Amino acid sequence: MVIEQEPTGLWISFPFPPEVVQRTGTTETPDETRGKMSGKMSGKIEQQIIELMIAQPQITIPEMALRLSRTERTIERNIAALRQAELVARIGPAKGGHWKILEQ
Repeated sequence: MVIEQEPTGLWISFPFPPEVVQRTGTTETPDETRGKMSGKMSGKIEQQIIELMIAQPQITIPEMALRLSRTERTIERNIAALRQAELVARIGPAKGGHWKILEQ
């Protein structure tokens, strides 16, 4: 386990053990398990975005992209899907507003 402190909070990561990397040759998820979702908006990134919004309602898209190691466009696409599913809403302007979770 690796714990890192940043100005915006703490990050805990669980690196793959050397024997897993040696056995599989990679730290990547196998293609057959990527992208599988069940239920209403149960994607991993969407859930992580919601968790960030709950923890820090004033969080910006660039901050989310940085924390989740994704591009801003990826975050925007996922937020658009969350908005379309009526799970989140932006209250107020882009600068100075906050996120509201509508349903969980």
